[in-house]
Amino acid sequence: MKQPMLHRVLALLLALALAAVCLAGCAQQGGFGKDENARFTAFLDTLPPLLVDDTDSALNQLFADKQAAGFGEALYEWGTYSLDDFLEFQETWDAQYETLTGFDRSQLSQQNKDTYDILEASLREGVNEPSDEAYFYLSNNPLGEYEGVLSDIPITLYFFNIYTKEDLDSYLHLMETLPDYAAEILRFEQERQDNGYGMTARELAAVREMCEENIEGDVQFLQDTLEEKLAAADFLTDAAREEAAAKGEALLDAGYRQFFRDLRDGIDGITVRQREDAALNNLPEGEAYYASLIESYTGFTDLDEYEDYLLTLTEETVTEVQALMMQRPELFDEYYDDELTLYDSTDPEEILAYLHDAMQADFPATREVEYSMKVLPEAMQALLPGTAAFYMIGMLDKPDAPQSMMLCSEYTQEDFTTIAHEGFPGHMYQHIYFNEVEHPLILDLLGQTGYTEGYANYIERVAVNYADDPEAARFAQLMDRYTVLLILQFDYLMACEDVSIAEVRQLLCAQFGYDDPDSEDTWALLGDIIYRPGAFLPYYIAGGRFAGLRAEAEETLGDAFDLKAFHESLLRHGPAPVGLTLDFIRRDLGLALPDAPDTSINTQRPAA
Repeated sequence: MKQPMLHRVLALLLALALAAVCLAGCAQQGGFGKDENARFTAFLDTLPPLLVDDTDSALNQLFADKQAAGFGEALYEWGTYSLDDFLEFQETWDAQYETLTGFDRSQLSQQNKDTYDILEASLREGVNEPSDEAYFYLSNNPLGEYEGVLSDIPITLYFFNIYTKEDLDSYLHLMETLPDYAAEILRFEQERQDNGYGMTARELAAVREMCEENIEGDVQFLQDTLEEKLAAADFLTDAAREEAAAKGEALLDAGYRQFFRDLRDGIDGITVRQREDAALNNLPEGEAYYASLIESYTGFTDLDEYEDYLLTLTEETVTEVQALMMQRPELFDEYYDDELTLYDSTDPEEILAYLHDAMQADFPATREVEYSMKVLPEAMQALLPGTAAFYMIGMLDKPDAPQSMMLCSEYTQEDFTTIAHEGFPGHMYQHIYFNEVEHPLILDLLGQTGYTEGYANYIERVAVNYADDPEAARFAQLMDRYTVLLILQFDYLMACEDVSIAEVRQLLCAQFGYDDPDSEDTWALLGDIIYRPGAFLPYYIAGGRFAGLRAEAEETLGDAFDLKAFHESLLRHGPAPVGLTLDFIRRDLGLALPDAPDTSINTQRPAA
């Protein structure tokens, strides 16, 4: 099991990238195999503390009482980056794999067999993997513009729960130690540079600009939300509230802004050894790393098979676009002029409620839970580039607590399917449903980005049928899918083929209509690809595979196909490796399994 050492909260909190709760779980013990089931359940209970450290601030979002969940009391920390610690972590989980495979699977209940299979596929050595060292440096990029700490830190602090005095102490400790964390990040980036994996000068310049935005921008939203939480903290006296609020306000500058000042100034001191035209195809073991991402996020273990699927999916998307344009030629101009109307209401909360009701005929019922849609403060929106919306994972030990989805900008028509992706019947519904299925805690913590985001991308396809104008919604969804599939083709090209950045810039101009291969627009699009390798794989490829299996089931089963049963199977078994999830669904629906068993492995970072 490969896991970058940074304890990144974002992967756990955002259901974009991010994190998820698993369905398969422990069965009621009974019948033959009681002893083996009991031993297996006891083994599962030992795993969570091995995966998530007591100091990992992700626990603050997962548990109101982490000690009751088996974790120790400790102040939360930002974490460090150590290759030695990573290798030790690998050895620990190699040992757990040996223990796992020592169980007699045939003696387990069906639910425990499914749990066994998910763990075995998640811990097994992958078909495509780089060395541990290459994986460590390639998968850890804390200064990454889109998925690094620049976005993580304001999100972690803004959504930090303060239910106890220990929570408050941890929040203030995190604020106080931000300058120390900046020093650790800068040290690690120099280490990455020295080993051939560092950022380019262009990337670091963009990071420096984002630091300036945090230094000069309005971050009062952090203090405002802190004071709201302090007001609700009944364990504090009035004097203690005032003291904590004053300390938090002082740390906005001495902690938060100082972190970004130190990063900004420290970037200038980094010895940049990375060539400016660096992409995965000329980084050490870059192609093997990309192959491991494909395997983890999509279930494909053969690069040729994946490439064929990507090209076929692109061709099918073009065919669908052309067919819609034949029916309604005006859709093309309306799409590019931002004149499509997918749904009459422009109130995000009203749309979320509408989707909640519209999905009921197609998805399994769940308990009713209070939910809301919130728009992030405008000042915070500016600090989250490229993030349209996200769902805040609900606490595992408070299943009836209100659920929240966050929109990162004012509503636009294309946000209709975004709200479906993050809300109903997407991630919010996923979480509510998963919490009703008995399962061991370790499956909540492993995470499977391919399954989780693949499901939500599949939901975008479903949601177009709930729009006021389904054809317009489908056209917008297809055009977005086509653009991303083209980006994925360039993504693959720059990871697995012998092509230069200069050649790719020329190809981008030809494909997207840019005039100058050296323009800022061309470089910006190129940056979306080379600085985020594999970012779209779990969305559009895994989502496409789920949609493809549904189409296969509809054709094979005919009138016997039950859409709600398909969705129940898709929900009940995930999160799991994508290939294994497809096999589970085939088994449940009585479809033929593939000739060869799935060999996919989760080589991604676990959610926590």
